[in-house]
Amino acid sequence: MKFNSGNISFSELLQFRSMSAQQEVSVLKANNSLQIALSDLAGFLIKDNDFNLMNISFTQYDEAVQELGSWQISDLNNIETSLIEYARVNNPAYQTGVIEVDINESEVKSAKGSFLPSISMNLSKNWNYQNWSDSPEGSLSLGISASVPVFSIYDNYLNYTKARNSYRKTELSHEQSGIDLKLKIKSGILNLVASILEIEATETAREYSALSYEAAQEQFKNNMITANELLNTQISLRTAENGLNTSKYSFLNNKSELQKSLGILEESELWKLLLN
Repeated sequence: MKFNSGNISFSELLQFRSMSAQQEVSVLKANNSLQIALSDLAGFLIKDNDFNLMNISFTQYDEAVQELGSWQISDLNNIETSLIEYARVNNPAYQTGVIEVDINESEVKSAKGSFLPSISMNLSKNWNYQNWSDSPEGSLSLGISASVPVFSIYDNYLNYTKARNSYRKTELSHEQSGIDLKLKIKSGILNLVASILEIEATETAREYSALSYEAAQEQFKNNMITANELLNTQISLRTAENGLNTSKYSFLNNKSELQKSLGILEESELWKLLLN
């Protein structure tokens, strides 16, 4: 209508058409990505592709976002220690390392036992018949013998050395896993709080972009701005909305990573640790 009335040029009309075509392509790409994601999820869950996902509102995280967003450095340091101790008890990978260390320590003790002498004890009782009519005379004997491994000492030493080295290797690996777990907890908390600050920033940017776009629409209706200027504000709004969605995804991803490091299955357990 604006083109027919001469308010916009043909090039501006083409820009509108180009923007519309680009958005249609974006929608097609998004739908394609969604179908691929659903197919991958179905394969992971070993289910048919004809299942529906339940929409979950992000507002359920408002309380967590509000409280965690107000944390200071001192708050992070205070919660850090308790989370690390919790992870040492509940993280499956770390607990597996604890079991492996115990097993290798037992193998070292068993290898040490091969150097000890073996001791055997024999108890026997004999009867001597002088005459079938007489009562037999009995005798009791007790014998103790010890044997020291001589020819197998070298093999026993090799087995002991192997067990000791394996124990030391497992012990060092477990110590390193403890350090890695500690760093994961620290970075997990920092990333979670950082993503919350990012949500707050992108929400503000989206609000300002939405106001700018609404104002630009009114100005465009009154022929106060060109089509290019209107398209620029629309692009800014779409960019801000995409940034907000990205920051929310980052929050959910960081939440899941921290939950995994702590060895927590239920999300509610994570909020109990962080918010109580």
